Amino acid sequence: MKTRLISLFLVLIMVLAMLVACGDDPLPDDDEEDDEGDVGGAPTSNWWDNLDFDATLTIMINNAVDNELSSGGESYMKGPDLKLDENGGSFEKVQNAVYDRNRAAKRALGVELSYIYCTADWGSVAGEIRKKETTGNGTADMYCDLMHDMVAVSVEPGIFTNVLKYTKKNTASIDGYVGGYLDISAKNGYYVDYMNDLALSNDKTFLLASDYYLDVLRAMLVMPFNLDMYVDRIDSTDTNGEKLYALVEDGEWTWDKLMSMSNVYTGSGDATLTSDNILMPLSVGGLSAVGLIYSTAFTSFDISYVGDKAVYNLSQEARSTIDQLFRKAAQVVSTSGVVCDESTHGDVTGVINAKEAFTNGKALFAGPNMLGVIEEDAFQSMDRLSILPVPKLSTEYEYNTAINTRARIGAVGFSSSYKKEISALIQYMTEESETVKDEYFNKAMTGKYLVGSGAGKILTMIYNSIGDNKSMILDGLVLARNDEVGRAHTWTELIKEGFFEGNANRVSELWGNAINAKQSVINAAVDSWYECD
Repeated sequence: MKTRLISLFLVLIMVLAMLVACGDDPLPDDDEEDDEGDVGGAPTSNWWDNLDFDATLTIMINNAVDNELSSGGESYMKGPDLKLDENGGSFEKVQNAVYDRNRAAKRALGVELSYIYCTADWGSVAGEIRKKETTGNGTADMYCDLMHDMVAVSVEPGIFTNVLKYTKKNTASIDGYVGGYLDISAKNGYYVDYMNDLALSNDKTFLLASDYYLDVLRAMLVMPFNLDMYVDRIDSTDTNGEKLYALVEDGEWTWDKLMSMSNVYTGSGDATLTSDNILMPLSVGGLSAVGLIYSTAFTSFDISYVGDKAVYNLSQEARSTIDQLFRKAAQVVSTSGVVCDESTHGDVTGVINAKEAFTNGKALFAGPNMLGVIEEDAFQSMDRLSILPVPKLSTEYEYNTAINTRARIGAVGFSSSYKKEISALIQYMTEESETVKDEYFNKAMTGKYLVGSGAGKILTMIYNSIGDNKSMILDGLVLARNDEVGRAHTWTELIKEGFFEGNANRVSELWGNAINAKQSVINAAVDSWYECD
């Protein structure tokens, strides 16, 4: 009898356990089935626990395929809410980390996300956004697009909203709505300094430099190098590049150090793109110009303030810095073992030829490139690939990682009726993006394609050295606002006419001639900014 009672008691416990397990929770739908990466069951102390906005937020993202952004990982740009088969490789896992984060955001905030894909070409997106916002036809709550275009349209009234108005607290002491969920002061993944670089004053910040779709990470400028060639031709004892990585960490990686490796080339006569063991192929183009100039923390604009209004002046004192920089770079090009594709100034073919010389194993360094190029098949097929930061002008400078203007960044649309909800979405996704970054860095990059014991540490150092990019932003703004002035006075054109024609001093002279033309465009842009929301 006692045994039967115990058995009955155990059965009742099992039944109760099953009832508790079933409960009232509905079964997940297909979009929310449990799988790896689920972040459900969060503690009740989170700020989003009681939110249920019951809103559909529309996000427009540029989906144009571009040679400089093409990669094995295109999928995670094309479908932020697309679950992929991870058998395809590391980049599919990165995409799925984005998917899991976005799904968790929808659950936590009670929102749905709807995407509009724009396929406008480089330089045309600003017009598309302007048309949508001014006509009210097909507007989005948030736009994620190329930095080049977003900066151009940001200085016009009635296009983007000043996001400081939608923060958790009024830390900026500005008028307007306060009580959203955006917490800039907490940082939590925001590039706060970079956000300030993207503003034209100290009281307005429209553009969100949080890495919403990994593009800020992918557009960081790095210097890929062939570790096998380095060991074979430069230092046979440094089999994993540890000495070279230590040089970087000690702040000694300069253009002079790069030039000291010119003995990698032992051929007769001048090196060409078809030579073996060349130091570095470098072609004229926007990427090379950005890498040479802005990675030095070069500042061409002096900034002062009248009240909160920023006043920009092109710095005459920077000429000596330009002279030093281009003399160093000119020495690299003229050093035995360095090839410059002079026949295709700025042409896409020149960029492709220079890239192929490196990926075909003919060059020690690839020159300044975006981190995202490592996703391309040609780079992934290399046996021993690694990266360094772009060299410094001298040891007195800090490393400064520039972000190429092809990075996609976000802004809240002026006509959106869901600004508070968008502020919550951005804050949540920023706080929960660490897994996405880790997947990209540790599995898609250092875990598979970058080798050498210190590659991961160098990648983190490059990430942490994203710094002053104000000059780059303003130069890009000149180009976007006034094509005639911008193209006549871009660094690419100055380099082409001076440095690559064998006269480094000519660059400084040409740059000095550009001051007045650029200044007038910047002044007009600042005035426009103050007409904005």
